[in-house]
Amino acid sequence: MPRLLVEGWRFSLTSYAVVNQYQLLQMLDRPGLEVFHRDIPFFTSWRHIPGLLPPDDEGRLRAIPEPPPGLPIDASLRIAHPTLVATTEARDAWCWVVTEFGILEQSRIADGRPARDALNTPGVRFITISNWSLQGLIRSGVDPARVVIVPCGFDPSLLHPLDPAQRDALRASLGWKDKFVFLNVSTLVWNKGIAALLGAFAQIAQKHPNAVLVIKGSTELLQSDRRLREALAAMPAPMASLLSSRIQYLGQNATHADLARYFQAADAYVSPYHAEGFNLPVLEAGACGLPVIVTKGGSTDDFTHPDFALHINAKVISHPELDKNHGKGACALVVDGEHLVHLMNQAITDPAVSQRARDLGPPWLRERFTWAKVTDRLLDALFPGFASPGAATTGVGR
Repeated sequence: MPRLLVEGWRFSLTSYAVVNQYQLLQMLDRPGLEVFHRDIPFFTSWRHIPGLLPPDDEGRLRAIPEPPPGLPIDASLRIAHPTLVATTEARDAWCWVVTEFGILEQSRIADGRPARDALNTPGVRFITISNWSLQGLIRSGVDPARVVIVPCGFDPSLLHPLDPAQRDALRASLGWKDKFVFLNVSTLVWNKGIAALLGAFAQIAQKHPNAVLVIKGSTELLQSDRRLREALAAMPAPMASLLSSRIQYLGQNATHADLARYFQAADAYVSPYHAEGFNLPVLEAGACGLPVIVTKGGSTDDFTHPDFALHINAKVISHPELDKNHGKGACALVVDGEHLVHLMNQAITDPAVSQRARDLGPPWLRERFTWAKVTDRLLDALFPGFASPGAATTGVGR
């Protein structure tokens, strides 16, 4: 029976904790696998937040033991920020590493070594979550043969379309009846594309009186309320005034079930991001049957399809400011603002867009990206053939 030690974050709003928890819950259901967990301290003033998951799931996660001293461990996986790229007591050591800006930033390496040195640490291999992220690791000096792509997933029992009556009732309870709701879930840091989103919605709001923009941020985690105020303050006063009356900001801590309800009740999801390692809310929105309006050319290309995604034209840029903030060789995507407006307008005016996304998006994603399926891919990387007997584990492109 293989033994796995996961070192990471739990019970937090951060994506690292979300991914870790859902993978762990899947692993606990795998016969023939012994799972241990060791908590890594948060690197800022973040705190544990209980109640984000159902009580039974949180109880199962809390019950995962640390390994007793001296117990042989077959594989370890570190999933926290910044990550310590080093061997562990396990036979095989793996690190979950993500790049957003086209390179591995020094801030993601716990011991401060140059990225190339960290990525070539003897005895350590890597899990990353998209081809975009993989290319960033390659630019930073990793041997591609030491990296396996394992995407993020979603819980289909939680994230799925509602029937029309349930959806109408939910929309009424949220005050969204008779409105066209564009939804964005993010911390509103620069790479999420907040300026592009606000600029495009300002044009949409002038044409469509029923359009509203709902922004689900995190006031506690990254002060996204302040970031929204600053973004509005940078706009011309008349435009900022219009937007303030048509934006609903939700900054409270939300459970995973709360987030699912926002996806299920909205009309379209919009994410004109500049740089993302994956962009999990896009996947979750698509699983709930929403059309997703999303940057073309980035990480989301791996898990979106024209049947339910409207891809915003974008180009890759490099800039001295990116080098300054993220490291030499950093790059980002910049969307075509006019094309973004066109796609948002299309989502409102063409009912076929919503119907096609609702009919085709959820089944396409369920075939490929549930937590059960992606955890199988993870376990086949850590223990070749474990989840899929006879499967050959390969590096790039899995």
